[in-house]
Amino acid sequence: MKQLIIDLHYIKSTVETGNYKNKIPILLLLVSEGYELIKEKEFVYKYRYINENNKHHFDAIANKAKQGKAKLLTDLKDLEIELSQKNIKVNRVMAIIKRILATGLYRNEVQRMINIWTPKICVDREYKQTITVK
Repeated sequence: MKQLIIDLHYIKSTVETGNYKNKIPILLLLVSEGYELIKEKEFVYKYRYINENNKHHFDAIANKAKQGKAKLLTDLKDLEIELSQKNIKVNRVMAIIKRILATGLYRNEVQRMINIWTPKICVDREYKQTITVK
């Protein structure tokens, strides 16, 4: 995951400086490796709840996590398509990269949802569940 962020920063700086024309094969390789990495990666989120009756948000969080991973894969594929065009749309490439980096690889949205639905009260018994997205 950290390598993908480093690669996206490299692509962003290369496109911003205008030195991307000679480095297109390298940029495409970085994006395709990132796509394969995310495709195989499991995203893990931890969800706290007070009792068994308080797990009604679990399915919504799991679906949001799947949606976030799907958005990331779609954006990486869009980035690969944009970089493989004959005339690269620099603004489009920059917008895709900025959106991916600003959302923390779309993990911030899921974490925000977990934080909203996690109980803020302190109780004697607290259960934890792990949400894994493949």
